[in-house]
Amino acid sequence: MLNIRPVLLTLCILLLAACGRHAMHLVPVTPEIREAPPLDGIAKNSKGQSNELMIWSHFDVSGTTQYFESLYPDVKVKARIIDFNEIIDDFIQACHDGSAPDILVFDGDYISKLNGIDCLEDLSRNPYDTRAYTEKIPDKYVPLYSSLGHRKLLGIPLDITSGLIFYRQDLLAENGFPSEPDELSTYLKDPDHWIYMAAELKKQNIYIFQYESDPMNVASMAYTMFDDQLKFNRSGKDFESALKVSRAVKHSGLSLRSSVWDTVGQEALQSGQLAMVYMGSWGIGNLMDWAPDLSGKWRAAELPLGLSGFHSGSAAGIAKISKNKAMAWNYIKLMSTLTKPYMDKSKQNYLGGQDLLPLIERSVSNPSSLFPSPLDKQVESIWNSRVQWMIETNRPAADVLQETSEYMELITEADRAQLSKFVGSGGS
Repeated sequence: MLNIRPVLLTLCILLLAACGRHAMHLVPVTPEIREAPPLDGIAKNSKGQSNELMIWSHFDVSGTTQYFESLYPDVKVKARIIDFNEIIDDFIQACHDGSAPDILVFDGDYISKLNGIDCLEDLSRNPYDTRAYTEKIPDKYVPLYSSLGHRKLLGIPLDITSGLIFYRQDLLAENGFPSEPDELSTYLKDPDHWIYMAAELKKQNIYIFQYESDPMNVASMAYTMFDDQLKFNRSGKDFESALKVSRAVKHSGLSLRSSVWDTVGQEALQSGQLAMVYMGSWGIGNLMDWAPDLSGKWRAAELPLGLSGFHSGSAAGIAKISKNKAMAWNYIKLMSTLTKPYMDKSKQNYLGGQDLLPLIERSVSNPSSLFPSPLDKQVESIWNSRVQWMIETNRPAADVLQETSEYMELITEADRAQLSKFVGSGGS
């Protein structure tokens, strides 16, 4: 069986104490600050309150910090930037030794490392006035910011993001393909159309896949490893379609075989050799950095195969040991754009005037199956290996997906049973 018991043991210890592929280096842009929230009357902070607020984040929060300090000049904010892939582990360790910051800014993709431990405040309860924020979170996204079992709200998203296609509208139009966002989304619901587009564009030395696994990764945006019953979640029609496309990409050499997260991939973007990428809606900021001279030529559309998925998006939570919870909550309210979403003009102009907000709203209304668990990161490398095997074998897609599902359930059987008891007992 998969050996995650040390991890689960850590989770349980923390709870009992309280109760008695390529790495991404995502750097979101700090949201524009447009007005100050009132000091909201949260009950006075606990004894030992200081005038110092500590924030850990995986991106620069200096814009929010400067504005916050202008509103509350008696409070000094200290911020520490920690690598996207390390911040959660560092925070968990800090919970152990009592050095956790007041505020943790984390990515929704990593909630599976946080949702079984008792390190963060439950923001769904008094004295936090989060209703105006939580009512803006789509129902299917609630697990991305909640404890295991969804009993506690661990963080407030800074904005609502969605998995999207970003594509070169001019190159698709020049080669006779649908180039308007809605038309492209409809066209790519058919896996055969996705394959045909890739094959035709390759004749012009244009690629729409970085790697052969891209279609399977797109499908994975819509399905976490396990569902709300802790059954393996990545099989069925959507994955059969994605696997069909991935196999065609491998067989016909339809991928660039380089990533946008490295120099070669970014050069391919700039030259027009790579005309489509699949990222979270935050990806517009990266495109602007990678290919600033292509302003006006890019557009965004919903994911292929009619899928709706989540691919990263930042949230902020408050450490339970914080002595500055009132001020921490006011800081988070300054960060989050949930109650007043917007898209700045520079990004809109880069997309030829396209506003992503209606697209995101439409995308998140479509079905998906998102239930992060502490098992997810533990089995991620196993899943990735199985994906490569499924692409390379000639066996029927439905068969290898079913076999993979059975295998993943087998190796996690004892741990899923333990997690089920943990959730059923009200542990999170």
